[in-house]
Parts: sequence; structure tokens; C-alpha cells
Amino acid sequence: MDPKYAVRDDVHTHDAKARVLFRTGRLEEARAWSDKALQYGTPEPSFLEHRRQKIDAALGRRAARRRAKQRRRVGARCVLRSKPDGTVYNKIVPKVTFLPANQTFEFESGSLPYSEHGKPESLLDIALHFGFHLEHACGGNCACTTCHVVVKEGEENLSEMDDDEFDRVEKAADFQLGSRLGCQAVVKGDVVVEIPAWNRNYVSEGGASILGDAIPAAKR
Repeated sequence: MDPKYAVRDDVHTHDAKARVLFRTGRLEEARAWSDKALQYGTPEPSFLEHRRQKIDAALGRRAARRRAKQRRRVGARCVLRSKPDGTVYNKIVPKVTFLPANQTFEFESGSLPYSEHGKPESLLDIALHFGFHLEHACGGNCACTTCHVVVKEGEENLSEMDDDEFDRVEKAADFQLGSRLGCQAVVKGDVVVEIPAWNRNYVSEGGASILGDAIPAAKR
């Protein structure tokens, strides 16, 4: 067989594989076969280059979707801060909104002083830090349901519920889809939670926090 026809057959074979892989969404493999086709120096490079451009564009769109998904998963905005040496780094600054008070608090993840109640950077820990009252009769030890909240937005930005929390929270008054214990739900990104009416009425109807004046005043 004339060598030039053998080369042509190889080009079309590789290009055909690239086309099939591209249509089935296996873009990385499609790109590799497209590269092989281009290496032969075919007399039809513009056709192969056009396919290669389509594959690269699809890979770019896939990468953009992955980045967008990661940003949604984090659910937080990044703030640029300068170190003393002049270098710049990103700090995650989640926002937590408590309803129905509609009060929102921001904090730098990893730098929030621990209040010693609930898990570090849990909803309860954040509430205490900013002087927002979230009942916690057991001191944040997953031994009661008075810190019960219902997640309205950003459920994916909270730590996963473990068995101990589930066993406890399912006993809460007004337990529902999205129920969490404020002392156990660690914040990893933007989240909106609502304090159920039963918990809001706990103190006014005679319940009281064992901490009393230990709850810090709101920060200005």
C-alpha cells in the first residue's frame, strides 16, 4: 500500500475515534486522539484543527462548570488580604443569617475565637460570638434540642449530620426536613437558618439558659 494512503487511513481512524469520544462526552480522550491525528501532517489540517478547537471549547466549558459548582458548594465569598510581606491570599468569609430576626453575621473561617459551647464554628458558636441569643440548655453538648434550627438555604454549606445529632434532633418539637442542632452544625459557607417558634418561646415561657450572663454582649 502506498505509504501516503496508510497515513491517510491512520489520520481518519484517529479522527473518527476523537469524534466518537467527543460525542460521548469523553473529552480528555477525544483530545488525545485529536492530537494523534494532527501529528501526521495531513493535507486537511484545517478540518482536524476545527475539531480540536471544538474539543478544547467543550473542555473549557466543563472546567467552568466545575469551578462554578465549587463556588456554589463553598457558598462564600473570598476576600483578598495582604500579609506583612506583601503577598496576597484568600480568606473564606461565610455569612450566617438567623430568621426571623433577619440578622446576618460574617466571620473569617478558621479565625473565630471558640466560645467553648458546641462545635467550633458551629451555628451556636457563631451566635454566641456575635451576642445573638440561641438557646442551648445543655451547654452545646448535643444533649437537648433547645438549639434546634431549620435550614432554609445553604444546607450543603454545613457539616454532615452524624448519628448522635440525628438521634437527638428528631426528638425536637417541630422536627422537619432541614432540622439541625445549632451546636453540631459547623458552618463552611453561606447559610440561612430559622429558629422555630417553639425554641423562640422557650425562654419567654419559663425556660432559661444555664449560662445566664455568660452569653457575650453583641459586638459593635
